[in-house]
Amino acid sequence: EGKKAGMADQTKIAAADLKTEIAHLEKEYAENGPGTKDIPLQQGLVLHASFSEKAKKLSARKAELAASEKLFGLEVSSFPALVEIEEDLKRLAEPFEFFRSMENQIEELGVQAWSKVELSTLESFEKKLNQGLRRFVDGNQNVYRKLENNVQKFSRALPAIKKIKGSPHFKDSHWDRLMHEIGVAASSSIKVMTLKQIFLLKLQEQGEKVDDVLNSAAEESAAEESMRGVENYWKAAALEISEYKRDGEKKGAVIKVSEEALEMLNSHVVALQNLEGSKHASNLRPAIREWVSQLTQVQETLETWVSVQRKWMYLESIYAGNEDIRQQLPKDAKSFEGYHKTFRKINDQAAKNPNIFVNCVQIQPVLSQLKLLSRNTHNSQKH
Repeated sequence: EGKKAGMADQTKIAAADLKTEIAHLEKEYAENGPGTKDIPLQQGLVLHASFSEKAKKLSARKAELAASEKLFGLEVSSFPALVEIEEDLKRLAEPFEFFRSMENQIEELGVQAWSKVELSTLESFEKKLNQGLRRFVDGNQNVYRKLENNVQKFSRALPAIKKIKGSPHFKDSHWDRLMHEIGVAASSSIKVMTLKQIFLLKLQEQGEKVDDVLNSAAEESAAEESMRGVENYWKAAALEISEYKRDGEKKGAVIKVSEEALEMLNSHVVALQNLEGSKHASNLRPAIREWVSQLTQVQETLETWVSVQRKWMYLESIYAGNEDIRQQLPKDAKSFEGYHKTFRKINDQAAKNPNIFVNCVQIQPVLSQLKLLSRNTHNSQKH
């Protein structure tokens, strides 16, 4: 009987010791628990595991103590502070698991190369975070506000990233320009950078500069598109070729320039000259100047060509097949034969390939030949 009484006393001492340890844990939990205000989430995640382990061990001792107390007919001790801590840890388990999962997924996204990141993936993840966050709005407010801050931090970083990722015009040159604008040395192409490296640049704090570079990229793309439009048009634009007949007899091919081609020629020259002055076309200026020069040559060639053709048709009606005139003006007739042969060669060449750009620019002698013919036929008309 004395032995049993001694064991009962030891059980009472064990109950008092456990009560003291739980009181210490309660104090520690209140001051530095995972749900306290000043504990960062990452530290809170570690603390949650640590306090859970401590609570688990104390709970096991509580169960052993209860069994001893029942055995010795003692009143079973209650430890409401431990129960409260366990319940709070249970409530915090889900938000901390949400945080852990969020951090892991952000880390997984972060190691992906920029070129591999899908915009839809980022948007889907952001939506998932916001939906998940709403589950904890009525829980521990300290933890909720920190989770909300983390989600908002991710969301704030996305608009600039989505703008860049979603721009079909953004190139390495624009990335280099943006890095220069925000004072960061661009060590590599944006295509091989990771999403984490992009996030660390905090582009959300450089919104105006990001927008400026994106606007420039769009304007430059529009300028390039205008250039392609000019190039594509003149790759296809052709002279109208017909057979010149006089008195029912075929005299050779003659050309005609459509009103559309003349209008487009003037329009393109003006448009390119305006484009050259745009700040967004700096990298295109050499190509723009070349095209302006070439189209100016097309204008001059066509004007000279039509003028020479008109003179040729007039002189042909005088000299060709008119023996009296040829005998009266043998020198002029002989000169005309030379002009006639050169002009027919130019027009026959155009009949085989009527492309305006080819005839006016790529076949180099055409303009110089037409200028010479213009001077000579002008002199012949005077006689």
